[in-house]
Amino acid sequence: MRKQKKFTQKLFLVYSVFFLTVLFIIFISALMIIYQEQYKRVLDTQLQLVTKTENQIDESLQSMDRIVNGLLFDKNFMEIIKDENAVQHYTDYSKQVLNSFVSLDAPLFPTHRIIAFNDSIYYNFSKTGENQEYIKQIIGDYPWKEEILSQNGEKTFLSTHQDPFESSPMQVYSVARAITDGKGTYGIVEVQNSYE
Repeated sequence: MRKQKKFTQKLFLVYSVFFLTVLFIIFISALMIIYQEQYKRVLDTQLQLVTKTENQIDESLQSMDRIVNGLLFDKNFMEIIKDENAVQHYTDYSKQVLNSFVSLDAPLFPTHRIIAFNDSIYYNFSKTGENQEYIKQIIGDYPWKEEILSQNGEKTFLSTHQDPFESSPMQVYSVARAITDGKGTYGIVEVQNSYE
């Protein structure tokens, strides 16, 4: 009888261990399946986020380039920027160029800054105000001048950088082009958007 009781206890112990092992394997398998599903969801979410961000950036860059092209195809703007005596007519010209900037800075696509400049004059439309002396100094040392001018009017994308025309740090990305009519190069136009 004792042997049978011991045998029953051992049998119960073996079945218990077997049952717990099976439950443990099922539990681990379920956790792995849940983990894989969660991992797939996270990857899908990240992919959707990346795709959405890429689309927004592409759309933003296209809108910025439309603004640049709008200026370059504006006969009045081109006459103003070509004028060698623009400094003498700055007040009148500034109003006209600002009107062009405002009309192109669509309400559906707000920009941070639109600036057109050459070595002697600049026209600026900024949401943060402007420090004229600082901008004049930066125009002389504009970091992408040679790169943009070498593109002969083709668009140049400036990836995330510090706004060179802003004395306080602000991250922006830009589309810039040389202002050219095929006969000569008259300056640079840059459209910036804040990088947030």
